[in-house]
Amino acid sequence: MKRSNLFKRSAAMLLAGLMAVSMSACGGSSASGNDSGDSQASSSGDTHKLSVVLKTTSSEYWSYVIAGIEQAEKDLGNVEVDVRGANSDTDFDGQLNMVETIVNADMCEAIAIAPLQADQIANALTGAKIPVLAIDTNFDQAETFIGTAHEDAAYQGGKYVAEKIGKGGKVVILANIQGESTSEARVAGYKKALEEGGCEIISTQYTDGVGDKAVTVTDGVLQSFTDIDAIVSANHTPRAMINTLPLNSEDTRTMMIGIHVVEGIGPSILMIGETQ
Repeated sequence: MKRSNLFKRSAAMLLAGLMAVSMSACGGSSASGNDSGDSQASSSGDTHKLSVVLKTTSSEYWSYVIAGIEQAEKDLGNVEVDVRGANSDTDFDGQLNMVETIVNADMCEAIAIAPLQADQIANALTGAKIPVLAIDTNFDQAETFIGTAHEDAAYQGGKYVAEKIGKGGKVVILANIQGESTSEARVAGYKKALEEGGCEIISTQYTDGVGDKAVTVTDGVLQSFTDIDAIVSANHTPRAMINTLPLNSEDTRTMMIGIHVVEGIGPSILMIGETQ
């Protein structure tokens, strides 16, 4: 199955989950005592209004999720979904303002959020009177979490690398945003597995969720360290690996893995792996 289809199916499950909790919150049918609020469906045949706030709308990964939400909206037929997202992975205040606006204005029956800063979003939702779902990164106040066990996923990747390169192998970790919970969970998973496998982590680099910076950081790593056995990536950096390696042809023996590798990049990484 293509990864884009997988992301779209996950988005459809998300929308179904939102529908379920929103209908449960209003008793499965009408919202009694609310004759004027546009945000509540007055009967089971009315349109349900849902909101989704993503980490960003400017990345390829989240574009697949948006496509899945839009398709599920059409398929269900009785929902209207307001999809928003921050301008970038570091637009913390922008995302917070979106969430506060939606909740305070009573714009929806249920909301799903992929938080950039989990604690910040959790605090903003204190006292929220609508069901809340967490996407990608879990947080307090969320009734349901839809996403990956990030530390476990990275641990499995790190374990695979350790088995392939053996004890004493030298590894660079390319992470996303320092301090961001998803990125740090993945870094922790990689480190645990690599250390258990007797590998040496020679550097951990952060790319701040910016594709161009990921390319620069990856190139710098390959220039600075001539004996890297593997590079493990937590996010944007798989594309950076592909863009940088042609400039460093001697490094095609470096093993590379990534999490949430988007369509079109995976085959390139596999081809690099086959040159080892």
